[in-house]
Amino acid sequence: MTLEPPAEAPAPATDRTADRTTDRRALIAFLLLVDLVVGVRLVLLLGVDGPATIDSGNWLAFGHDLLGPDVRSSSIVYPPVVPLLVVAATSVLGVEVGVAVVAAVTSALPAVGCFVVLWQARLRWFAVLLAGLVLAAGSSGEAAAWGGFPQLVALGLLPPTLWLLDRFLRWGGVRRGLAFGVALAIVLATSHFIATAAVASGAVLVGLHAVVRPEPRAPSWPRRLRDALPGLALSLPLVPLYLALTSVGRAAASSRPDTPEPSFADLPGAADYVLRDFRILWWCLAVVAVLVPPLLADRRRTPLWLVSVSSTATVVALFLYLRDMRVIYLLAPAGVLALGLLAVDVGVESTGRITARPDRPAALALALLLVLQALLGLQRFSSQVDYYAVAADGVSDGVVWVGEHTDADVLVAVAPVRGAPLGWWVEGRARRPALVGSWLRWLSFPDEQRRARVANAIFGPSFPTRAQVERARRYDVDLLLVSKAWSGYDRAAVSAAVARGDLVVRFQNRGVVVLGVRSPG
Repeated sequence: MTLEPPAEAPAPATDRTADRTTDRRALIAFLLLVDLVVGVRLVLLLGVDGPATIDSGNWLAFGHDLLGPDVRSSSIVYPPVVPLLVVAATSVLGVEVGVAVVAAVTSALPAVGCFVVLWQARLRWFAVLLAGLVLAAGSSGEAAAWGGFPQLVALGLLPPTLWLLDRFLRWGGVRRGLAFGVALAIVLATSHFIATAAVASGAVLVGLHAVVRPEPRAPSWPRRLRDALPGLALSLPLVPLYLALTSVGRAAASSRPDTPEPSFADLPGAADYVLRDFRILWWCLAVVAVLVPPLLADRRRTPLWLVSVSSTATVVALFLYLRDMRVIYLLAPAGVLALGLLAVDVGVESTGRITARPDRPAALALALLLVLQALLGLQRFSSQVDYYAVAADGVSDGVVWVGEHTDADVLVAVAPVRGAPLGWWVEGRARRPALVGSWLRWLSFPDEQRRARVANAIFGPSFPTRAQVERARRYDVDLLLVSKAWSGYDRAAVSAAVARGDLVVRFQNRGVVVLGVRSPG
C-alpha cells in the first residue's frame, strides 16, 4: 500500500484569478525590462564603426572551420554552439549587425536564468527585481563587450539546469532525467568553463540530496541512476571534444611558464575590477551568498536553498581548484539566488501558491538598487564597447581587403591591440591563416601560443627593424596587418622601411595599414 500526501484544499477562485494576474503582470514587466536593456546595449554596439568585441572573430573562425576547410590547426577545438550561432547571425544580418545582436541578446541570458529559477520558487515581483539586478550588471555587459558569448549563454542555462536536476532527484522518472540531460548537454556544447561549473554544482547538489534528503518519497539511488542514463547519454558525443580540451589545457599550462598562477589573494582585486560599476552592491551580495543559506538552514529542503548553496559552493571550489578569475562572473547569479531565499515563503512554495508582492520598503529598496545598477551598468557599457572594439575605426576594412584581394594560403602576421588578439578577425572574417600577436595569457592552445610568440617577436620594439622583417621572411609571412591603435605603430618607422625596400604598403586607411613583405634583393 502506497501512502499519498494529503491533498491541499483547493484555492478559492478569486485567489487563483489574482495569482494569474500577478503572473501575467510580473512576466510582462520582466520582458519589458529585458527588451529595454537589450535595446540600449544593441544601440551602443551598433554605434561602433566596425564590428564590436574581440572574441567574435574567434567564434567566426571556429564556426567556419566546423563548416569548411580549416584555417587553423585541428588541435584548436571548442564547443560548437556559439561559433555556429555567430556564423549564422553574421551570414543573415552581416558581420557588424550580427555580432551586435548576438552580444546584446546573450548579455541578458544570465538574468533570464536567474529569473526562471526565482519564478519557479513562486516568487514573482521579487523575481523581476532580483533578476533585473543581474540583467543590468556591469559584469554581464563587460562579458558581452569582449565577446564572452559562450559564458553568457551557458551561465543563463546553469540555474535552470540545477533546478531540473533537483526535480529529478526528488521524483525520478526518465522524462525528468531527459529534461535535465538535454539542459546539461546544451551547457556542455556551449562553454567548457561553465560546463565545469555545472558538473561541480551538480555534484554538490547530489551530495546535498544524499545528506538533507529533502523528499522522503524520493526513489532509491539505483533507480534514479537508471532513470538518469538516457538523459546523460545525450552528452556522450561531446566526450572526445572534452578529452581534447583537457589535453590541450594541460599542454598550454605547461608551455606558459611566464604567466604566474593566480592565488586566492588575487581574488578580491580581480572581483573589484569586474564588479567595479557597483562594487558595494555586489560585494554585499557575495556576503549574502555565503552567509544567508546557513542562516536559513530551516529551508534546506526547498529547491531554491539547494540550488543556491550548490551555486555558491561551486564559486569557491572552482577558484581554489582552477585559479581562474572567470569564476567571478558566477558571483552575481549566486548572490541573487541567495537573496531570493530571504523572500521565499516556504509554506507558500510547498502549496504551489505564489508569494505576495514584496512589502513596500523591500520593493522600494530593490527598485532603487535596480535603477542605480541600470544607470551605472549602462554607462559603463559604453566605455566597455569602445575599449574592446579592436576591429573598429577602419581596421575591419583592412581585414576585409585581405580576404578579398589575397590568395587563400597567404600568411598574415597581425599586431595586437592593447595586448588583445586582433588576428582572430583575420582568421574569422578574412579566412586567412595568421600569426596572431597577443599577450599569451589570453591564449589557451599551444599552437596559438607558438604562433603568438613569433608574431610578438616580429612586432617587437622599434618595429619594423631589418631583423624583424627578416624574421617575417624566415616564417614565410606574406603580409603584416598593423592597427594604428597598436602602441608600437610608428608612421615614420614604417615609411622608412618602405623607403629602403623591406616593405610595401598594400592597403591603408585611417585605422590600419597592410604591409607586404618584399623578398630580399
